[in-house]
Amino acid sequence: VVDTDLTDMYRTNVDDFYVAGVKAAGYMYPEWKIEYETQRTGLPSISQYINAGVLIMNLAKMRKHNLQDQFLELAKLPLQSQDQDVINIACYNSIKILPPKFNLMTKYLTQEKGRCRFNDIGQNVYAAEECAEALSNPVIIHFADKRKPWNERNSILSRYWWKYFKYSPYYLPAYDALANGSN
Repeated sequence: VVDTDLTDMYRTNVDDFYVAGVKAAGYMYPEWKIEYETQRTGLPSISQYINAGVLIMNLAKMRKHNLQDQFLELAKLPLQSQDQDVINIACYNSIKILPPKFNLMTKYLTQEKGRCRFNDIGQNVYAAEECAEALSNPVIIHFADKRKPWNERNSILSRYWWKYFKYSPYYLPAYDALANGSN
């Protein structure tokens, strides 16, 4: 769900980078995951490993350096997180990190007594200020979790999805009861 103007995100300068994205926190915490993921991917460090769900790509730089050939070769490998691994391996050391508000992944959130906060994974990877900004002003909400608002009306941040689903050609008035929490 895109909840606000994308101008700030699009103005991100990626001239010196192949790609920009938000850290894939689940690959960086707990501590044992770092060693596992560096061995699994063959990367020297996992510190700039990003989620492939929301990206800004410098296609001119990628074309200039024929990155498409490396993408195609890497795609032949039996990688666990196929497209995400390919991007992170091919673009390693030329990745710009964006704040989590640009790809607020619900899998790193928890909800208690109606309040949403980052879980241990998110809190240990993103700065506290970034977490606060992402929760108060999300730009893109990525329902990157098993719980989806179209299946579970009380899933984390489902209100955003329902807010925009009303404008969909698939929306029916009968859904109002679900959106409002009625049975």
